Amino acid sequence: MPRQLAGLLADRRLTGIASAILGSNVITSALGVVFWMLSAQGLAPASVGQLGAATAAMGLIGSLGAMGLGPLLISELPGARPDEQRSLFTVGVLSALVLGALLGGGFGAAAGAWQGAWEPIAAPGAGWWWFAAGCALTGLSMVFDQAMLVVGNPRTQVWRNLVASVWKLVALALAMVVSMADVTVALAAWVSGLAVGAVLALVAGARRLPGDGLPSMSRLRATVSTFWRASLAHCGINYALTVTGMAMPPLIAFLVTPEDNALYTTARLATMLGFMIPYAVSISVFARAAGNTDVDHDYLGKVFWLSLGLSLIMCIGVVIVAPLVLWFFGSTYVESGTIVLRVMSLAGPLLVFKDQFIARRRIERRLDSLLAYVIAGGIAEVAFMVVGAGAYGLLGALVGWLIAMTFEALYAALFLFRRPNGAVEPARQDDLPQDDLTHDDLTQDVRSQVERLQDDRPIEGRPVEGRPGEVEPVARRG
Repeated sequence: MPRQLAGLLADRRLTGIASAILGSNVITSALGVVFWMLSAQGLAPASVGQLGAATAAMGLIGSLGAMGLGPLLISELPGARPDEQRSLFTVGVLSALVLGALLGGGFGAAAGAWQGAWEPIAAPGAGWWWFAAGCALTGLSMVFDQAMLVVGNPRTQVWRNLVASVWKLVALALAMVVSMADVTVALAAWVSGLAVGAVLALVAGARRLPGDGLPSMSRLRATVSTFWRASLAHCGINYALTVTGMAMPPLIAFLVTPEDNALYTTARLATMLGFMIPYAVSISVFARAAGNTDVDHDYLGKVFWLSLGLSLIMCIGVVIVAPLVLWFFGSTYVESGTIVLRVMSLAGPLLVFKDQFIARRRIERRLDSLLAYVIAGGIAEVAFMVVGAGAYGLLGALVGWLIAMTFEALYAALFLFRRPNGAVEPARQDDLPQDDLTHDDLTQDVRSQVERLQDDRPIEGRPVEGRPGEVEPVARRG
């Protein structure tokens, strides 16, 4: 196992992509924790819950706006022609931007009618405009970050997210200094950071991709015509995954009180890094294998065990230090949120099974069976969460989610540990055909072959005068 681990860590492509994803999310999570600490100091718990619901919904709507274009770009960009790469990238980011804005505006107008946690984004208030813009920018950022994993520098997203996160903090801190902090202002600070990150993303994309300027309309139409079917397949999978992933925070906001949602928001932030480990590894495997037709199942197995081990370590660490982590948010969060954080951390190892299964199906382009898996899993997770929340509130919803995740992990394990049909086992030395020839026999055989070749060489000599075509033999050398 240590030798296998060293081999994986020596894979610069895999570790480079994984470290970029993890680094970006570590920075975002760490600075996000500081952002929510500031929010907790300047806003009432109910207002923090409202802000958490709005930002979580931005992630959901932005992912829906991305339409699965991120995985499509990972899959198709490496094999695309240089002129197609810029066109495909442009179609991806513009589609995510426009659809994210439309979906965000519609969601804000509908959810605002519920009041409660969604009151700040009700149309046509300022919060509604900020929310719609945030959804559009989130979708654009998702597509850009995944495209850069295969055609650009994966570390670009680290710097982009660092600048965006710092901007959010500075904007919120300035608002608190002048005593203007409320939910709408905090939401504006969040979205302004997304806008700065989006500008950096577009500039980096223009520099990294081949060609200059925007592609022509005819080129864009040709790109849409070529890739729309593949986009729909990835879109269906991502939509189903989004329902169970990024839809969970807004769903919890619907099911529990704003105070309980504040506990859930802080716990979600604290567990984000642990949850990102299996995701980062699975996306890295997918990006590394993009454009390759052969699937190395032995390599994928080693990656799985590495991801599972790291996730278990993170899970145990969160369970131990949960009160210390929540202490930074205040005594209320320590008293009521410790059990919430510990329960949520148990999902980390289960996500390894799910994410690795999804990555393998994408690599193998078995999207139909993958779509069935994620739809069934999404229905189970939502159903168990709703039933659990109705019976036991926030903890009931989380336990129901873990039960559904366990069933998904068990199903995925049946395929992760089974070698697919047609896969060839690497030959072992003991299985190779053996001869009874001795060393002397082999030496004699080589000598006889050399002598035969020497006998077959043309005769060496010099021409004989008066006899065209004849040569006088001379002694051979060697």
